[in-house]
Amino acid sequence: MEGTQRAIYPILVCQFNYQGHSDDAPHWALVVLISRHVAYIYEVLGGVDNFFFQRRRMETFVGSQTLRGGCKIGEIPADSLDFLEQKLRETPVIRQDPQWTSKTWVVHAIRHLQEYKIVFSHVNERHVRDELASDLKRWHELEDTVVERTYPE
Repeated sequence: MEGTQRAIYPILVCQFNYQGHSDDAPHWALVVLISRHVAYIYEVLGGVDNFFFQRRRMETFVGSQTLRGGCKIGEIPADSLDFLEQKLRETPVIRQDPQWTSKTWVVHAIRHLQEYKIVFSHVNERHVRDELASDLKRWHELEDTVVERTYPE
């Protein structure tokens, strides 16, 4: 009897251009891509007085009007999604600090997940910023972003 193959999903940092954000200051979130269309988004929402962590499932990810690309930072087995969420909930959410943003939370989450070998060891803030800038350029030039390159049609 052949062994069953274990599903492994890519983990991305994705950037979104939500209302109040610009291409220069996009919202960042961690995303687990289940397919080209289905994704789990882990993010911090709100404002300086009421930031909060949220996980949501999106069924139309590649068609998102606010998605501006991303970069792959790791991989996770399908049966470890609950563990991932638990570790992300351990990443502090800071309020009352005007310098603290969704980007701050993502950078801290990356460092925390590296302790568990969920995020590649070479990933750091500079790497993420460089990759996001490259993918944003691809998006502006109507080229395939990380989602399309990860799950081509």
